[in-house]
Amino acid sequence: ILAIFICLPNVNATTARALSGIPVLGPVFRVVTFREFSETSGDESVDIKVPSVETDNGAEGAKEVSREVGALAQKVLDEFYQETDRMTDGGKRSLDVDYEVLNLSDKYFTLKVTWTETGADTGTMERYYNLDRKTGKRVELSDLFKDDRYIAVLSDYVKEEMRAQMKADDSVIYFVDTDLPDEDCQEIDPDQDFFFDA
Repeated sequence: ILAIFICLPNVNATTARALSGIPVLGPVFRVVTFREFSETSGDESVDIKVPSVETDNGAEGAKEVSREVGALAQKVLDEFYQETDRMTDGGKRSLDVDYEVLNLSDKYFTLKVTWTETGADTGTMERYYNLDRKTGKRVELSDLFKDDRYIAVLSDYVKEEMRAQMKADDSVIYFVDTDLPDEDCQEIDPDQDFFFDA
């Protein structure tokens, strides 16, 4: 049944308006490709899809996410071109920016934006944007807790998970319990990037 609520609003505006009237659902969230840019020139290629999050009630959280994702995509593209201009080796380079709806539960909507830059080395970054389905407001990690004690609790949990993974697999390495304690993982940021599992 969840698939119906995910697909139908994105197919038909009338259906989206009708579903938004169901109190349990709150605002209907739609993700559309706001801007798409693809270019190949010599050894460079760029493929960018910039999403826009829309709601039937114009929720500010959705607008904020859309503005932030658009600015992020432009920043990543500008940095890619600046780095390309500085390069003298003429190596192949590519930039891909894409997105997916990671979670659409009764409570939360999560959008994941991924950008991958390939060149002399490859790097992939992900950013998650969470919205409350009932209020339409953006949800930060700090919003889920009464006070800042969650930072220490979650930090300890993450470090224990790192240790367990390293113990189970010798090829897994994290910066925890090393000979360089200043370089080790200390604690999460108060508004650490996160997402809700479906």
